[in-house]
Amino acid sequence: MKFAFALLLAVGLVAAGPLNSSKKHNNFGVDFDALSEGRIVGGVAATPGQAPYQVSLLYGGRHFCGGTIVSATWIVTAAHCVDGTSVSQISIRYNTLTQGSGGQVIKSKTIIKHENYDSSTIDNDIAAIELEAPMTLGQTNANSVPVVGQDSDPASGVDAVISGWGALKEGGSSPSALQIVTVPIVGRDQCNAN
Repeated sequence: MKFAFALLLAVGLVAAGPLNSSKKHNNFGVDFDALSEGRIVGGVAATPGQAPYQVSLLYGGRHFCGGTIVSATWIVTAAHCVDGTSVSQISIRYNTLTQGSGGQVIKSKTIIKHENYDSSTIDNDIAAIELEAPMTLGQTNANSVPVVGQDSDPASGVDAVISGWGALKEGGSSPSALQIVTVPIVGRDQCNAN
């Protein structure tokens, strides 16, 4: 898929987890002053097969962030989600449309944050999680997102689908049903200008 990288980035970062400026810190004490909270504004409940790449990250058995399946043993997520955690605290739930139930749960084996991740600016906010055991992919709600090369640039204005359990409106609570929404891709020039 031509725009899989944009999808991977959108899912891995937007759906990863909220950056809630009213709290000023995430669950692990990272300061997120002046950043907006993660939301799936305008989202609707996903139906089977619409977001098979989506996983729920679990901390102590409870949902706290989202991630994206890139292979049977690797998940990509936002670094702010795993900052300050240990590998023994994190597991993932996959093959479900509900954040708190269903599907299968697998423990993490390795967590790798981007080497230039900066928690004060959220620059390079990306991380990879290796799982202790492989997921069974090829199911309606369990499959990897296609990944394209780093030189592939999605066209500005083309629609991308993002998914997650973020709030549907400002100040709203996190829905239990996985949400999806279509948003236009913003080109590099416009993004860099902002």
